[in-house]
Parts: sequence; C-alpha cells; structure tokens
Amino acid sequence: MEQSIERIKKEGKIYVWKYTENTRNYPGWNISFDNEGFDFLIKLLKLMKDSQWPSKKLIHTDPPIKEVLSGVNNLGGKAGWRTIKQLSLQYKKNSPETNLWRLTEENQVLVISIGFNMLVEFIKAIRDTQKMTMETSGFLMS
Repeated sequence: MEQSIERIKKEGKIYVWKYTENTRNYPGWNISFDNEGFDFLIKLLKLMKDSQWPSKKLIHTDPPIKEVLSGVNNLGGKAGWRTIKQLSLQYKKNSPETNLWRLTEENQVLVISIGFNMLVEFIKAIRDTQKMTMETSGFLMS
C-alpha cells in the first residue's frame, strides 16, 4: 500500500448510521459528511483509485448530528438509529470482481470491500452531494 494512503489524516466529520425504526423505507447504511469530510473522502478515494496496489484505510466516524438526521427526514428526524465507530475502506485493486460492493459489520467497524467500477461510482456519488446542503447531503450505501 502506498504511504500517501497510510499517512492521510481524516479531516472533517463523517457520519455513518443505520436506522433501527422504519427500516422498510430506510434500509441499510447511510453516509453523510461536512465540507471537510467531503474533501477528505474524495482525496482518499482518488489516492486509492490511482494507486498501483490494493489498499485499505480505517477511518473514525462521527455520530450523526440532529441536522443530518432531520435532513433525511425518517419519522421527522426522530427515528431510532445506531452507528459504528469506524469505517474500513478496502479497495480490491486487481480483483476480477470489478463490480464488488460488499458491506459487512465487524466489532463496531463497517467494512466496505470495493472493486474498481464501484469505487468510481462511489466517488461519483460523493461528488454528486456537492449540490446539496450539509443537512441533506449523503446517501444510502446498501
């Protein structure tokens, strides 16, 4: 793994959560971020994509704030939720599974295993949130 990926430090807030109520309408894991978190994620994912080797990065996450939960509007922002402590991005650079997108939870860590095509789509999805306010940015990951 490249040292630039190992050395990059998290900046900003990155919120990852899963609803425990109204899950029929809001299934799976959600991600949102502030402006600095956005910049950090884009920078990290581009480093991973451009690296000649497979790579991984463990990122400490932040509990979602009221404004983020209200923006999603699950039960008016009052739906129960849970979060994880860390996000582990694992880019499978040379995997024949270019469409790999697998989310697993292990000991308060959400592991995202990702192939090339899905990494490109993940970067695009994050970039698309630039048009939103922090309260409404983010998206469902699974």
